[in-house]
Order: sequence, then C-alpha cells, then structure tokens
Amino acid sequence: MIQLDSNGFFPSVELIEKLTPEKQILAGAVVLFSRLGLRSVTMDDIARELGISKKTLYKYYKNKAEIVEKGAELVIDHIREFCGSICPNVENPIDELFILDEGMRSFNKMQHQGIQFQLRKYYPETFFKIKEAQRKNFMEVTTQNLEKGIRQGWYRDDFDVQIIANLYYSRVLMIMDEQYFPVNEFDWEKLTREAMLYHIRGIASKKGLDYLETKYATITK
Repeated sequence: MIQLDSNGFFPSVELIEKLTPEKQILAGAVVLFSRLGLRSVTMDDIARELGISKKTLYKYYKNKAEIVEKGAELVIDHIREFCGSICPNVENPIDELFILDEGMRSFNKMQHQGIQFQLRKYYPETFFKIKEAQRKNFMEVTTQNLEKGIRQGWYRDDFDVQIIANLYYSRVLMIMDEQYFPVNEFDWEKLTREAMLYHIRGIASKKGLDYLETKYATITK
C-alpha cells in the first residue's frame, strides 16, 4: 500500500485520517500522481495502491480525469491553507519568505518531474485552472508580505507594491519554464533561493538588508 507523505504541501497523514473516505481516496491518488506522474497511473493502480476495491473507487469517481481535477483542487486548497497559516503567525516578512521558500522546495521534491507537462498536455482545462489559482494565491500572499514589510520598516516605501508583486510572480514563472532553465542544467532549489534573495535585496531597507545578511549567514553555515 502507498505510504502517504507527511510533509510539504500535501495533506499530512494525520489530516488524511480525519477526511471522509472520498477525500482519503483523493489524497492518496494525489500522492501517487506526484510520485509516478499522471500518464502511467490507471484506476486499477489507484485502487491497488490504496488497498481498496475498484467498486469502491468507482463509487466515488467515474474516471481518472475526475480524480485529477478534484485532486488538483485539493492541492490548491492545501497550499492556500499552508500560506494562510504562515502569514498571520510570522512577524518578520523576511522570515515569512524563507518559510514559504522552504515549503515550495518540499513541494517540488514531491512532484514527478514531468507532471506539469503531462497536466498541460492531457488535462489542459485543469492545468489552466491550477495556474490561475496559483497566480491568485501567490499575488495575495506576496502583496500582503510587501505591505507588512513596508509598515514594519524592513522594506523600502518607494516602490509600487502591485508592480513588484507581478515582477516577482513573473520571475517565478520563468524559473519553472524549461525553455529558460532546463532541469538538467539548473538546480531548481538553488534557482528559487537565488530568486528570493534577488527579490528581497531589491526591496529591502538598510534595516532589512542587515537582517537578511545575518539570517542568510546563519542558515548557510
């Protein structure tokens, strides 16, 4: 039986155990897709790996496309909850960005390398639905982070928040585009960390830059 992941943006084992049978199947399928990709996984595979009968599986889901679509919604909701739990509880906006970056690293490690390509090719409607949800969530979290940093004096107050939020988002999209950063030539974790540092150094006040350099020196020892 599949071992459910307990970190990153996917639902934890503790959370899955509290879900309804329908949602438990969905969460387990999401983990399976993340490991093996979308194309190769069949309904038979999902039933077998989750230790349920095909009859039970089809009771809740008519086909794999429905599982992919609803599974995507589950991941989006979990990402939103993850981000929403951090922003109100972390006082320093620079610390907040480091935590979000670590979360994205964990999420990426748990994804099958070709899942984005497969999602776009075989499930385009779901792919673009996810992208729009990601954009909305990223922009909301980034805007809140920028406004907090300005209020607290960690960031400068002489830039346009919406423009900077959009620039940061476009930079993240570029990092995820293999046309610019082929996976066999660049380390994705290093790319995201460099993009974050570049972003912070471009908006931080003297106070923020001093804090960033101290923090970064500590975590890279």
